[in-house]
Amino acid sequence: MTAPEQPDGLQDRDLQRRFQRVRDAVQAMSALPAGGVAAQATGYWRTALDDSRYLLDAGPAVVERLRRHCGFVTGVQSYDYRPDGPPERAAAIAEKLAVLRGLDVSDLFVPEARELGGFGVEIDGALVNLDTLRFYESLLAMDRGGALVPLRRGERRPVVMEIGPGWGGLAGALKRLFPDSTLVLVDLPQLFLLSATYLTTLFPDAKVAFATGPEALPAGSWAEHDFVFLPAALAGTLRPDHLDLAINTLSFQDMTAEQVSGWIATLAALDCPQLYSLNRRAPADPDAGAGVGDLHPLFEQAYWVNEVALLDGPFTDLGARAFKDKAGEQLGGAAPVDSSRPGQKAVSGGGPQDGSGYRHVVAWKKYRRS
Repeated sequence: MTAPEQPDGLQDRDLQRRFQRVRDAVQAMSALPAGGVAAQATGYWRTALDDSRYLLDAGPAVVERLRRHCGFVTGVQSYDYRPDGPPERAAAIAEKLAVLRGLDVSDLFVPEARELGGFGVEIDGALVNLDTLRFYESLLAMDRGGALVPLRRGERRPVVMEIGPGWGGLAGALKRLFPDSTLVLVDLPQLFLLSATYLTTLFPDAKVAFATGPEALPAGSWAEHDFVFLPAALAGTLRPDHLDLAINTLSFQDMTAEQVSGWIATLAALDCPQLYSLNRRAPADPDAGAGVGDLHPLFEQAYWVNEVALLDGPFTDLGARAFKDKAGEQLGGAAPVDSSRPGQKAVSGGGPQDGSGYRHVVAWKKYRRS
């Protein structure tokens, strides 16, 4: 007679308890006053959040494979990575991964996690999909731009704020690479059903705080946590004790100019020294994006904009043109820019030269000379 698989049952119950905790926090956050314009969903996100409301009532079968329900966030679908899928996709992903590894001087690759139904092409025992490659590319751009230096110094526990973490993939990669950091994740509450469940599953022993009210985190307590889940409505009210880096990927481009300006003002008020952005410099639909269609002047209200050279092609491109090192260097020959040189200007990467493509930016706060 085979004994019952009690460990799996316990894991299932732990997962449901974690999800219930997240759901309770999301409901409390959703009841908060709306906050300023920066906290409001725009365009696509209003529809996407409405279509994903079923996640509030998700049962065990959905929660156990929650990663398969994140397609509306990044567009990456598990169906495209089925075992009988087109071999051309698998070959292209393997080739691009090899190119990115050639640019990596800091061992920054983090594969797709297998928990919660993770998926991808199996390469040397690791799962890899387009999200994996994008996060890897962002980490390489941050490294080359000097944005990861404060996470390595060890002078104090680094605090990183990600505005719009989506399902939590980049935050999970950062936590794997820099376990002694605090990640403050700012988003619309409903999206924490994905990111908070994912991250607390990957890091079950992490110390987590959910900011469900304006008094949720006392001063001096932020860096005691591994993850802080902060609803956008409270982002201007609750202030981390210090902030070393802010990150935004693929959501500034969908905001209005007023919203992006609001976030830049918030980061400047928090004395955040660096901002990493991966966004289209000009949104595909100017009416739905950042007003005048150029994010850089909005960043420049408080930050020096430094575009980081990486690949000749957007992260979405698995074709041959994506595999050229845009800096004109041999693959693997690039070194991170030291953070003591914030004024260094690099050739733009990650998009066409017409100013409308995806750009890796490491921006540095402007300080007045005393």
